[in-house]
Order: sequence, then structure tokens, then C-alpha cells
Amino acid sequence: MTFLFVLACGCPLSTYATNDALLIRGGVPVYVHPEEPAPVRRAVQDLLRDLEGVFGRSSALIDTLPKDGAAIVVATGDRHRGRLSGATGWEAHQVYTDGHYIVLNGADTRGTVYAIYTFSESCLGIKPLWRWTSEKPVPKKQISIPGQFHQAIPSPRIKYRAWFPNDRDLLDPWQRNSEENYEALYETMLRLKVNTLEGGITDARSFSPPYPLGREAAMAQERGLLVTGHHMRIFGSSYNHWDAYWKNVRQQQPPALEIANVEALEEWWRYHAELAVRHKLDMIWLVGFRGNRDIPFWEFFPDSPKDPQDRADVIAAMVRSQIGIVKEATGDPHPLMRLTLYNEMSTLVANGHFKLPNEPSLIRNFVAARRDHFPAPDIMGHSFSGEPTGYYLNFQFTSSGSHLAQAEGPRKMEQNFRMVDSLSGGNLVFSVVNAGNIREHVLELSANAKMMWDFDRFDCPSFYTQFCNKYFGQEHGPGIAKLYPEFFNSYWQQKESDIPGFERQYLFQDMRYARAAETLMGYMEKDSYPSNPLDNHALDDPDKGSAGYFRVRSADQLNALLEGTAASIIKLEKVTAAADRIHSQLTEGKRFFDDNLRGQAHFMLHLNRMLHQLTKAYQSHEQENAQLGFLQESLQELRAAEEWLRRAEHDIFDEWYSNDNKFGLEKIKQRLTKLTEPSAIDTNFHVYLLVGQSNMAGRGKLDSASKIIDSAILTLDSNGMWVHAMDPIHFDKSAAGVGPGISFAREMLAKESDSGIRIGLIPCAVGGTSIDRWFAGEQDPVTKAFPYDDAIRRANVAMRKGVLKGILWHQGEANNSKERAAEYPNKLVKLVHNFRRDLNGDFPFVVGEIGYFKSQRPINDVLNQSPTYIPHSAVVSAEGLKDVGDRTHFDTPSARLLGKRYAEAMYKLIGKSVQE
Repeated sequence: MTFLFVLACGCPLSTYATNDALLIRGGVPVYVHPEEPAPVRRAVQDLLRDLEGVFGRSSALIDTLPKDGAAIVVATGDRHRGRLSGATGWEAHQVYTDGHYIVLNGADTRGTVYAIYTFSESCLGIKPLWRWTSEKPVPKKQISIPGQFHQAIPSPRIKYRAWFPNDRDLLDPWQRNSEENYEALYETMLRLKVNTLEGGITDARSFSPPYPLGREAAMAQERGLLVTGHHMRIFGSSYNHWDAYWKNVRQQQPPALEIANVEALEEWWRYHAELAVRHKLDMIWLVGFRGNRDIPFWEFFPDSPKDPQDRADVIAAMVRSQIGIVKEATGDPHPLMRLTLYNEMSTLVANGHFKLPNEPSLIRNFVAARRDHFPAPDIMGHSFSGEPTGYYLNFQFTSSGSHLAQAEGPRKMEQNFRMVDSLSGGNLVFSVVNAGNIREHVLELSANAKMMWDFDRFDCPSFYTQFCNKYFGQEHGPGIAKLYPEFFNSYWQQKESDIPGFERQYLFQDMRYARAAETLMGYMEKDSYPSNPLDNHALDDPDKGSAGYFRVRSADQLNALLEGTAASIIKLEKVTAAADRIHSQLTEGKRFFDDNLRGQAHFMLHLNRMLHQLTKAYQSHEQENAQLGFLQESLQELRAAEEWLRRAEHDIFDEWYSNDNKFGLEKIKQRLTKLTEPSAIDTNFHVYLLVGQSNMAGRGKLDSASKIIDSAILTLDSNGMWVHAMDPIHFDKSAAGVGPGISFAREMLAKESDSGIRIGLIPCAVGGTSIDRWFAGEQDPVTKAFPYDDAIRRANVAMRKGVLKGILWHQGEANNSKERAAEYPNKLVKLVHNFRRDLNGDFPFVVGEIGYFKSQRPINDVLNQSPTYIPHSAVVSAEGLKDVGDRTHFDTPSARLLGKRYAEAMYKLIGKSVQE
């Protein structure tokens, strides 16, 4: 079915046969048999455009075959009497040379349409996906076709092959940009030899004179496609037009949409059946009964029953009525119909509540399981008896599936259809794939179209090789053919397959990353952190026929997310590295490679990293600073993912992603950004920084009073979390005990007239440190801490929640010598300056004397003078305080009394009087 053509030069005629070869040049005329219908003539217009694109000259339509010149002949059946008989069989077609003619012939209308596009691809080099690949025709002066050339394509194995463009947030706005964009979908379907469009047959215009078909159905008819309804669009109707029908057509107020109004529903369906018949629309009649959107009827109709059997009985009655209407409208006792067993219908059939109608022309259209797309229980348990079978598979699934990046892949598609065909005993006659916005899924759509036509001979490795050689050239095609499966295999398989031998049954597609991110952020925004946050999703509702929203193991979901994303990251790093290398060398199909494989791989890599970092942030909720870092990294990865999407916005696809509302990238980005911003500050939350050495950290013995908790006093723990304060609040060394902090806080609260005030302590003292260790970049050699840097960092964390009111400093034991004491004032002045500068405020600064139990205390003389050389400061006395027995550290009662003295001094500094 393939041939070679060669370029020739220097021929004076536009087309002619010489040396048993047919040479075609620009301006070749095209003869269309006068009896050819509109779909053939519409395809010929595409052919004329293709010819001009290749040769740079327009071709003319002629109504008489030239006797001595060459021409392209378009004719169905035996309308052209050439050297070969006309093609026979459903949609069979052929392209062959007939002297100085090249004949494009089909057994029927669509066969001839396919013959036209076959010629464009095989002879002119116009690839089926040319619009989606941003590829222009390769200019040629002429082409040579062997004189005995014959390319024959027999009938397809699967008779009806449909696309369902769905959840078209990107496609619809793009189609509105131009007529060419609008028709690209239909042209591509026919170039790939798909024959059925699933959707609706009406739009707003269809309910006013002259009552036309909707634009989509009219275009499908013009192009020669069959039309079938979506599983919620009976006969292609939409309840969105219910009011328009009754007001405009029937001139009355719309009756309520209720099950009890059976006569109104039947009239509504009859209108659509008669509309399709009147316009001679080639229909596969969809029967069934669902809601006004992708929901069971009992979620829409207010008078719906609750019992599963009663619900099944309602559907059965509605389907019987619809079948009767179709037979009456068409006059056909066996009209071609299909019943889609989607979602709740699958469950009702599997549970034995719904019995399939005994209609020989009714296609039993089984549907892949929701969200993960494998043969569902209803078909696995069905007893087939030769009835026509259909199968619906999602390449795209909005809420939790693939949308911005292909995920299911050709191999999973092949497994699905082979299993269904086998179960049905080889009676698969109808296929439909949910094609989303088309552009992201063109590889999968091409594989499906290829398989449905040549079902028995199709295999994925051969498809990949042929596809990649066609679009990326012979040099790099084989390598890219191997890279595509590696990309599909990089997806996290969050649950093991439970169908023996079925590969990649469960996948974590791009929409699941979006939904999981939203779920985690939702809990974080509420400051709530359940251990298994993916449980109990609102759409995991068996009553709606929906289950398995995430399908992440029910236990330890956070680690499952981390492990799954980490594994995918490793795989995707290899895929993207290989893709980057190929891209740097690629010439043919470089833009398409970037859009369809390299870009999607990078996008998924960054999505994995985004969710990985977000999960870490969720786990780090008790470490506020760490959580912020993970959130910032998650946001950075999301922005990187967005950048890879934006790379694909070029040429006619400029601003392709600007209308994204299904994945919701912009909203996720906004929420992540907000989570990285400082929290709203509570002005009634007064926080104080506790710095210095061991007597500020506290070395008093813990007692029963140490266990008393005041809910209005909090401390910032070592993980950066606010917790109720209980000694020891410091964590510098294992010896930490009772210090002045909590008694300071209690005394501050006792003097506050506002009962809404809370006190927050920021413990940062480090035992054994001299003042020299309290400067930026200085490390304590014992604890390995950076006292000043840590204090600034922790203070900034605290200030995201509250207001820093002052600083408590108790240090001097390490500087208690005449020499060191003499240097102390300058160092203390610098330290206070640094604190106030780095924390951005002229905060009150209170210092404390060291214990009087030391015989020599030169440092106290210096400390007592500090208010004279440090503005807005005070000093508290250690007179009368006792030690624990080591002549260094205050005992528990003394530490608490010291805290009260700090409170007295602090109150005076902030302008409040304190009663003794």
C-alpha cells in the first residue's frame, strides 16, 4: 500500500505521462464526476489547496476529461471507466494511474473522500496531522508516479469509528479564531479515516425558522461524517435548549423537567428525531436517559426514585419510548442505534438491574472504567451472543485524567479494544474515543484510527515506527519511536493492575496532579493536616457511579505520593534528557516533537516535582520555615511546568492555553503563591525574643509548676511551630530547664487590661556563648549553632503571625573579666544596632545582671550602664537571686523572679506603669 515517487525537472507540461510514469506539476486540473455529492466536493477543495501548497500554482476544476493532457480524476464506484474496476466494500478506496490520469476512487462517498486524502498524503506528502504539527507543505516542482501504480485500501475492520471532542476549554476558543481552525477537526478526522462525530445536532439557532441543524452537525454532514449523540444527548439533544424549544417552537411556557412529564419528554425527543430526518443527517441514534450534564438522571430530575432497580426501570421505559420514536421518524424497523453504558449504566448492568433491549440494530456501547480506562465489570461479566458491540475509551478525562498531556498511550488503547473485541466474539463494530482538545492527543488518536481500520494487523511497535518516520524523518524516527513508550511508562502507576496481563491499568494522569495539589492546599489553607488527605473525595460516590478518584493506597498516602512522584521524576529526567539531545539534532518535525513529546515530558516532570515538594510542605506543617521553603519550591516547579506549556503557543496556536479552566493552572498558582506569602499578623499576639546564654535558656530544676499551661502563652518550638509554652522552652542543650521566659510572659499578661492579648516567646539563647558569638556568621563551636543568624531567622518566622514587642538579653558570664568587660559596651551597642536593623524596628531592649553569687562581677558594672549608651533600653537586677549550687545558674524560684523583673522593665520601656 505504499509506493515511491521521484522528483523530475525541466518538463514543460503541468502533468503528463512519459516513460510509463505520470509526472505531475503545478496547475494539474482536477476532474470531479458531475454526480459526486457535497462531501466529495468539499474534500476536493482541500485537495486544490494541497496542490497549490506543494507546487505554488493553483489547479482548476474541469468538467470534461482532457483527451491529451493529464488530470486528477475523482469518481465514486464505476462512474469512471478506467483500467481498474471501481472499489467495492464499505468505505474501500483506491488511487491508481489510468494512462495520463491519476484516479481517486471510492466504493462510496466516504471512500472517495478517503481516496482524495490518501492521494494528498501518499503523492503530495501532506500528512494527516499537518495543521496540528505546524508544518507547511514541502515545495516540489513535480512528482513522478509509476505508470502502473495502484494503492488499494480495503474496508475497515471496525465499521463505525468515532471521535468525541470533549471538555474543550482550549479547542473551542481556538476554533472561533478562524474558519480554518473550526474545520481542522473535521478535516483531520477524515484524513485519519475516522467516520463519526459524537456530540449534538442542535444549537441555539435550531429552534427558530428555518430550524437548521447545529453548526457542528451541519459541518459533519457537509464533510460526509456520521453523527451520534453523546451519552447525555438523546438523539443529539441538549436540555440546555429545553426552554427555547417550548417558547420558540411550541409557543408556550416550558413544562417542568420531571420524569412524570413523559409526554413532554417524548415530544422533545421526537422534535430532534424529525429534525435529523428532515435534514437527511446520517445518524447513529443514541438512546438512553441521563441528567443535563455528566450525571445520572436522578441527580437532575427532582422526582427520581431512590432504589437501584426502580432507577433502572425508569431508564428502560425511556429507552423503549425512544426506540419507538426513532422507528416511527425513520420508517425503519431496524434503525442503527446505540446505548452507551456509561458510569451509572455500567453499574446497573453489572449488578443485573438493567437488561439490555433485544434490538438487533442496537449497538451495546460498553465504556471503559472511569478515571483509569480499562474494561469495566459490566463487560467483563456480560454474556455475549453475537450482538453488535461498541466501546468507549477516554484518552482525555477532565476531573482526574489526562488533559494537558497524553497518558493512556497506544498500547493501553490496543489492550482495551482487543479485550473487548475478544469478549464480544469479534463483534466489535463501533469505537469512540474521548479526544479532549485534540491537539494533546493526536498521537493516540492516530493510533486509534489506524487500529480501528486495520485491527487484525495493528501492533504498537510498528505504529510508533511508521508514525515517527513519517513526522520526524528516517534518521531520528526510530529513536523517537522508542522514546514515546518510555514517556508513557514514566507515569506513576499508583495501584497495581488487577486484570491479569493488563499493562498500566492505573495511572496518575496530569489532572490528578492538579486535583491532588488542590486537595493538599485546601487542607493547608484550613491549617488542617489529616494523615490521608486523599480519602473521602466528594466525587468518590458509588451512588453517582463514581469511584477511584485518586486510587492512592488508603494507608500512608503522603509517603505514597512522595515515592510515586520520586519514581516518575527519575524516569522523566531520563526521557527529557534524551528528548533534549534529539531536539538539538532534529530538523524534520522539530516543532511538533517539541509540542507532542519533549514539551509534555518536561511538563510532567515539573508537575511531579511540584506535587513532590507540596507533599513535603504538607508533611512539614510543624516546621513553618521548612514548610515555606517547600512551598516556594513547589511554586517554582509549577511555574516551570507552565513555561513548557507556553512554548507550545506558536503560529496558529498562539495563546492556546490562555483559556485553560479544566486543569486550572492559574488558580493553583494563585493559591500556591498565597500560601508562600506571610500570614495575616495578629496585632494582639505580642512576641518577644529571648537571647543570651544559659541563664536565659534556663537551668532551673523542673517542678510541678512547670507543667502548668496557660493557653495564652505560646512558644516557637525547634520546628518553627507555635505550641503552648511549658518549660523547658529552650532546646540549646539537654540541660535546659526553668528559665525566666514563662514567668515573664505570665507577668506581662497579668498587667494587660485587654483579655485578648496572647504572648509568644521566641527562645534563642545558647548556653556558654560569649557576646562574640552573637554576630552574623559566627558559630558556636559546642552546639554548632549560629546564634545570631538563628535568632533572626526564628524572629522572622514569629513575625509572620504576631508583633515583635521587645528583646530580652541575658548574657555576661562568658565575658565576666575586666578585659572582656571593658570591650563589652561597644560590642553590645553593635549587637543592639544589628538586631534593630535586621528586624526592622527600634525594639525595647532589656538586659539582665548576672548572679551576685560571683565574688567578682565586673560585667554587671557595664550592664548597669547600658541604658546610658543604648537608647530605649533597661537593665534588671539579679540582687537576691540564688543559684542551683554551681555559682553560675539561677535556681527555679530565682529564674521565675528574674522573669517578673524583666516584665517590669519591659512595661516601663513600652510606656506602661507597673504596680509592685
